[in-house]
Amino acid sequence: MDYVAGSADLKVGDTVVTSGIDGIYPKGFVIGQIQSVKRGAGEYSAIVIKPAVDFNSLEAALIVLTPPPAATTSTATAGTAGTHQGRE
Repeated sequence: MDYVAGSADLKVGDTVVTSGIDGIYPKGFVIGQIQSVKRGAGEYSAIVIKPAVDFNSLEAALIVLTPPPAATTSTATAGTAGTHQGRE
């Protein structure tokens, strides 16, 4: 696993799950368990994770479609500009 803060409280056997922070993967999907933690001299640690599934015997997969980003107020109103007919 890349870019894990060296100060993170990690130990062998910890379960790794998705956080949902990136907006790509939903929160709580189990990724695997930490097999080793190698503290680096820099600000990052090297983490080896054993996947939660055996990819060689995988028979089915769930495809997660992320929703499109929500329209901002300026984008949503720009599409309707000039279409409103009001009374004077």
